[in-house]
Amino acid sequence: MSDSKIFIPVNMRQVSYCPGAVGVLALAGMATHCQIGIMYDPSNIRSIYCRFDGYPSRGVGDDLLSYYNRLDLAEALIALGSLRSLYSSLEETRKESYSVVENAPLQIAISTSVEDYIKACRKVFRASYAYLFNVAENRWEINSYYLQPMGFVPLVFGV
Repeated sequence: MSDSKIFIPVNMRQVSYCPGAVGVLALAGMATHCQIGIMYDPSNIRSIYCRFDGYPSRGVGDDLLSYYNRLDLAEALIALGSLRSLYSSLEETRKESYSVVENAPLQIAISTSVEDYIKACRKVFRASYAYLFNVAENRWEINSYYLQPMGFVPLVFGV
């Protein structure tokens, strides 16, 4: 496993090309992509890409609520870097990390505003869903193409 890390700046006003995400975007096949992040405050968001099962119901959304519902668990998840899939345990999920599966550098994106996070989710990571663990509210929130005008809303089971 590689110990190198790539921190991807996602301030879309300054970055039009994101070299750390190229390997992630180049993957072929169908999947419901999502981005999973932690918002420590609106100017400090750390996030990772997840390739498969990004939908909220019976997918990443339910798993985040069921198994990663505290800040320490969310931080441990983000520390794994970009993922192929999310599972109920960190150890099982670690096996799906691109740093393990493809021996790729650890990828954790850094956003300096919620707007930049949403833009990066759509334009850089091509995510259908964006999840944020809102530290101030101590809860998971979601945004998607369907919810976008409403901003982030609390994530609940069966969305």
